[in-house]
Amino acid sequence: MLNKLDVSIDVEEKNLKDHVTKTIEEITKRIEDNGKQLLKILKDEYQERKAELTVQLETLDVIQHDLAKAQKFTEDLIQCENAAQIMSSKKNLSEQTQELLKVETNCYPVADDFMIFQPYDDFCDRKSLGTVQLTECTLQDVPEYCRIGEDVRVTASVKGRKDSSKNEIEAEIIDPVKQETMTVEYGREGMLSLRGRVDVEGEHKIVVSVNKQLMCSSLFKAIPQKGFLFTFGNEGQPIFYTFGNMGQIVDNMSRPRGLALDGEGNILVCEYGRIACESDKVRLYAMKGNGGVAIKTYECSPAFTPNYAAATSTEKTLYFVTTGGVSGVFVFDVDLKIVGCFTENMANPRGIAVNQSNNHLYVADENSHCVHMFDREGGKIESFGRKGREEGNFDSPEGVCVNRDGNVIVSDKGSHRIQVFDADGRFLFAFGSAGDGEGQFKEPHGVTTDKFSNVYVCDRGNKRVLKFDPKGNYISRIDNGEVADPIDVCVTDDEPAGKVMVSDHAGDCVKVFVQ
Repeated sequence: MLNKLDVSIDVEEKNLKDHVTKTIEEITKRIEDNGKQLLKILKDEYQERKAELTVQLETLDVIQHDLAKAQKFTEDLIQCENAAQIMSSKKNLSEQTQELLKVETNCYPVADDFMIFQPYDDFCDRKSLGTVQLTECTLQDVPEYCRIGEDVRVTASVKGRKDSSKNEIEAEIIDPVKQETMTVEYGREGMLSLRGRVDVEGEHKIVVSVNKQLMCSSLFKAIPQKGFLFTFGNEGQPIFYTFGNMGQIVDNMSRPRGLALDGEGNILVCEYGRIACESDKVRLYAMKGNGGVAIKTYECSPAFTPNYAAATSTEKTLYFVTTGGVSGVFVFDVDLKIVGCFTENMANPRGIAVNQSNNHLYVADENSHCVHMFDREGGKIESFGRKGREEGNFDSPEGVCVNRDGNVIVSDKGSHRIQVFDADGRFLFAFGSAGDGEGQFKEPHGVTTDKFSNVYVCDRGNKRVLKFDPKGNYISRIDNGEVADPIDVCVTDDEPAGKVMVSDHAGDCVKVFVQ
């Protein structure tokens, strides 16, 4: 057996070495063949482009020669100073000039030098040394945002492709649900104009392919058109009540007032029962698609009438709701369970806001004509303002919010103005006056700010929602006349400008607008 083992190892060693040699030869041949193929592609492309450029140069040389000949003839004619000879040569000179004017020249190269060998490091896996890229494509002027329903126009620069290859260039817009082909228009000097349209919100990708090979891509975001977007509050299957002679009553959203947007994008809505058989509610809506879906509800006791709300999520999400009846502030957790309340020295609390920088709560007290400051646990810090129409005082303050700088913004309902204070309650400035013009108010209610510290005001008496810059200068009207009774407003952080949500008290719904 030992002898057989010696013979076996000799035989199998020879077989292995022979196989290694054969495999090396085969792989080497494949590498050489692949290298020759890639080199042929490069050289063929080089020869083709060289021939095209040579023909173009020869054509331009002929034209240049004709131009030089005509120029010399004209100069010699002028220098001869023989009027008769000049006049007799007029016809010949005019014919030469007209022929030269007819010549169409193309001084831009008909081919370029873009040829790149892109090596691969994994020949055994790809069975190739690399690839020869003969086309370079770059996208230009890609917008960061585009409105739904509008054309997207992008410029593409393509090098290394000639007019005969135009049909190989394709462009598409890929959105979250489908792909749409873009129109490709060819310009001079390798420039393409791509045009397409988007019809869904979200992230989109522009993809350009040459001969079915991806060359370049770029992302942009589609946002809704400006103006009214959708209404929510009547979701799900309605529950009907029979109440007296009023017939059947639908239990959907009822007389919404305060709104609060949390860090998860959910919105808390304070609702009044419209009839005796309906209870007041604090309801949490998740924003999904074109609507808000009620996910949690707290049905209030008869003494609990929710007014305004605020949310915080620095550590954990909490909702603060001001109430009538008991005249206090109730604190809810994410499951809408009451985890605290405080009622100290509040006659009729209305608007409420959270200052994330100092953890203070600000509560507008309509009947006491001031703004109270509390800590998160409801401990009273101090109040600022008193009854009066002087700067820094109030006549029935209604809404309150805090901007990114920590300044407190209060809607002074009875004085038809907005007042701005620092975080400690010191008066900074006011804007607005009674009326219905730009920058005027009639009993302003809810106020809020966006991430740029722009101010949004529910001008309830004039049935509109107005936007101002951080200094109180009028910017625009948001609602387009589509709210009947705006009470409160909040703004999302969507780019480039957030969606504006407005509680329409008389309309029994929340309406959403796009800036």
